[in-house]
Amino acid sequence: MSIGCVYIPPENSKYASKDAFEEIEREMVTLRDDEQLCSLIGDFNARTGTLLDFVIPDENLVEVLDENLNDEITDFLYDYQNLISLKIPLKRCSEDKMRPNTQGYKLVEFCKRNNLYITGGRTGSDKGIGKATTKDNSLIDYFIVSSNLFKYIEEYEIIPFDALFSDVHKRIHVKLTTEVTTIEKEKSSHKRKTIKWIEKDKHKFIENIRKNEEKVLDLCNEIESSKKKIIMI
Repeated sequence: MSIGCVYIPPENSKYASKDAFEEIEREMVTLRDDEQLCSLIGDFNARTGTLLDFVIPDENLVEVLDENLNDEITDFLYDYQNLISLKIPLKRCSEDKMRPNTQGYKLVEFCKRNNLYITGGRTGSDKGIGKATTKDNSLIDYFIVSSNLFKYIEEYEIIPFDALFSDVHKRIHVKLTTEVTTIEKEKSSHKRKTIKWIEKDKHKFIENIRKNEEKVLDLCNEIESSKKKIIMI
């Protein structure tokens, strides 16, 4: 799974780029893992309202093209059905009642091309709400994910505005939980430095463990745990 942090300047800013989403897409395609699980979080300065961020294929067209469709293409076309199977609503809610802006339209088109979905208004304590992400009641900050990542979202919440953290934005709190996987280490041709045990210094080693007994126990508990939790605020 790959996670990217995004900031896109406001569309009327002197720093704005009309190619911002294309640049992000190229980078994302390069870094995306084999399982095609991807997520992006950040300030997109995009007002999307309740625009659809997915496409339902035209059945007549699918029927015509049926002989030329392989499993991979079919899975891509009907990816949105993963939301249905996970009981994630297709229709989003949003407190932002202003008209979508140009970047909002670009964001939903970006989602459609890459089978990514806006989580706001669909999950966690924000389900059925779609809270604004700024003190000005605009929703411009997003956490967008591949459909199969919804099952790992344990918490999703828009934190009330706090001037200590931002002059305008509220914080997005996301908590993901997944099973631990084994990471295979790549073989290296470089020789590793061998640390020699110094018998006369063993008392220092024992003393350090005793001084940090609580930390050692915490580490042991983490190792024994069968789950790894990722917390993003």
